[in-house]
Amino acid sequence: MKLYSFIRLLVWIPVKLSFNLRVKGLKNIPNEAFVLCSNHISAVDPLLLAIAFPTPIHFMAKEEILKNGFLRLIAKIAQIVPVNRGTADLKAMRACMNVIKDGGNVGIFPQGTRTPEVPKAESALPGTGLIILHTKAPVLPVSIITKDHKVRLFKKCTVVIGEPVLYEEYSTAGNSGEAAKYCFKKVCERFE
Repeated sequence: MKLYSFIRLLVWIPVKLSFNLRVKGLKNIPNEAFVLCSNHISAVDPLLLAIAFPTPIHFMAKEEILKNGFLRLIAKIAQIVPVNRGTADLKAMRACMNVIKDGGNVGIFPQGTRTPEVPKAESALPGTGLIILHTKAPVLPVSIITKDHKVRLFKKCTVVIGEPVLYEEYSTAGNSGEAAKYCFKKVCERFE
């Protein structure tokens, strides 16, 4: 992850300026491994979140990005967890669980795809719930807020980091689907 940290340092200022990036709630980042749970409005969301967070995040991303040589290199540096969308990709889920078990942080977009609109809790897919229930990791609800739910150059983009949702709270939701919706609702609340 040294290369990741070095590259993050290189692009930190250009990204912050290019996207007029503001970050709120850094004090809410736990000192233990966590699952970042965020809405997903643009292709640059992982970059924005990587810049916003001082700790490395292993994002889940569609495996199709590995077909592009440049993106494959970026994925390797960022230690992205490739996922086969549209299926219950148990290999990707196990990889995320191992990252957390080893003390790393995982970034998940529970909607499963870019959705440039007001997020809704019921759009969260159950895979997120499966990961959090098995790892018992704190879930960090993160909202990416922009005008008209679109990320544009030089237009204000705010990343709001909420208070962690602990296992004792989301485990009462029941099954994995309900646990995912419960945690994603914390992301959605900032848009109501």
